[in-house]
Amino acid sequence: MKNHNAKLKTLKFAIPAFFLMMIVLAPVFFASAASLVPCGGSGEKACELGDFFVLINNIINFLLFSIATPLAALSFAVAGWMYLTAGGDTGKIKSAHDIFKNVAIGFIIVLSAWLIVKVILLGLGIQPGFSKLENVGQ
Repeated sequence: MKNHNAKLKTLKFAIPAFFLMMIVLAPVFFASAASLVPCGGSGEKACELGDFFVLINNIINFLLFSIATPLAALSFAVAGWMYLTAGGDTGKIKSAHDIFKNVAIGFIIVLSAWLIVKVILLGLGIQPGFSKLENVGQ
């Protein structure tokens, strides 16, 4: 029963904090996603095959750096708060450790996937800056 009350207390804090964070950071998310493809708009060049790879890279960078990184930081902060306020309760401490471990493993997997995709895109001829294409679609 005590563990259940602790979970409810955490949820009562975490859910409003999550929605508040989303309201505050929503303009940043939408502003970051404004120009995913540097072509096809008025006054811009026509889209080519290589621009598809730029789109993929821009989406992955947006998801990784604008969404996953802040969520991981928030999860670490929540786990740290749970750890600091545990007051010797081994259940809360174990829960905080599990959150730390799961977030770290998940973030390592996300960064590894980003690295694999970046290596593949470099192998396809996209330059390291991903802003210009080298012999792709020609």
